[in-house]
Amino acid sequence: MEAELAKLRAENENLRRDRDAHRDAARTNRATAESAKLEVDELKKELDVRKAREARAATLLAAFAHRGAECGRELCKRRVDASVSRLGRPGVIRTGLSMTGGGLREVWEDGEAVRDVAQKLYRLSDE
Repeated sequence: MEAELAKLRAENENLRRDRDAHRDAARTNRATAESAKLEVDELKKELDVRKAREARAATLLAAFAHRGAECGRELCKRRVDASVSRLGRPGVIRTGLSMTGGGLREVWEDGEAVRDVAQKLYRLSDE
């Protein structure tokens, strides 16, 4: 009888240990899931910020591209003074015009220097 009682107590103790181990594992899993959810939320926020920056840069670039040819040509015509030089290609005039803090190093009559401004605007949108 006492052998059976000792055997039942040992079995009960084993079951208690298993239950405690499962409970600890469940706590760990919940904590891991919560931290993973928080990390995903942070990554989503960071992605939203990046998308907003890219949208802002695209908006600035689109605004410049829309008016770039007109403004660039008009500014070239206004500023063509002593800094005008002829290049090897016929009909292209270059001026040493500086816009947006030096982002636009050269303005070509046919609007080829838009990429310099685009790079400058993208850098500004990152700040």
